[in-house]
Amino acid sequence: MKLYEHHELLDLDLNTGPDLVQGLIKAWDKVLVVARYKAGKSVLSQQLAHCVAGGHDFLGHPVPTSRVVLYIMGEGDLDDFQERARAMQKVLPVPADMLQWAPFPEWPLNTERGQADLLKTADQVQPGLIIYDPAYILLQGSMSDDLAVKDFVRSIGLCQERTRCTSVIMTHTHRPIRTQSGQVIAEGDTAWLGAQTWMAWPRTIFLLTLRADKARVLSCDTYRRRVAMEHPLVLTMVEPDPLMYIPWQEGVTPIMATCLALIEAASRTANELEQLTERSHSAVAGALKGLLGMGLVDRVSVSPYIYKKKGATDSQLQILDGVQENTS
Repeated sequence: MKLYEHHELLDLDLNTGPDLVQGLIKAWDKVLVVARYKAGKSVLSQQLAHCVAGGHDFLGHPVPTSRVVLYIMGEGDLDDFQERARAMQKVLPVPADMLQWAPFPEWPLNTERGQADLLKTADQVQPGLIIYDPAYILLQGSMSDDLAVKDFVRSIGLCQERTRCTSVIMTHTHRPIRTQSGQVIAEGDTAWLGAQTWMAWPRTIFLLTLRADKARVLSCDTYRRRVAMEHPLVLTMVEPDPLMYIPWQEGVTPIMATCLALIEAASRTANELEQLTERSHSAVAGALKGLLGMGLVDRVSVSPYIYKKKGATDSQLQILDGVQENTS
């Protein structure tokens, strides 16, 4: 058992580094992300992994320092993660050795062997962020069993103390609770599946919900550290390639959102966008016309036209796929 003398505790340098994600997640934070089935939580968690490992903004919030990420995969086929990773890599590239995948742990993390395996893997990787996706697969027993949950979060706590990393657990909501008249009772981010013990572990709880218009809303009503979302984030899922969330903008269609994500990653010609999106000339042309009309992208007057991130100077253009950089 490790002891800290009182003044030694006061003088410890704990979590004084930059946020993991500025304004959203602190370094060495304990985060629970709650979403119902098929709401798109794995896309969200995988995008977080790419952004932290690659040093990219996450949902418009800066990542001050890139960090090694360990992603522990409890469900989903390996080829599903590979497909999503390939689609995200085009716009959120990750350098070598910055993102490590641990598919389908052999032992539940709330067992002695599972805990030992987790600590051994973390010692090897030395992550700044570990994502556990999802909780109900990675533990042995029921999500409603207080003892099973306590052992699970204890394993995560030991790993976090050892590596000084941020821990993010992905979990599901329970079935909706309704009034006698059939109306759903809004429980917010306390609608997680399982025991009340889950509430004692996280410092931050995010809730991902799906609106009727297919927009996703990421909200945070529970935070016990000096960081809080100013307002919920309304998101559009760009899919299938590239695959990522971007901030929702009224009037932006799915094909417009896809083109916008590609252009913000690197300046493109219309022909490149047609090839990357596998959409027709007319569909891409209509999307570009709409983006220009809304003032979301700029166009360089060369032949062929180059569409660039709004406000980017010509010297900042990143041209991919063999198109020469414009220096005029």
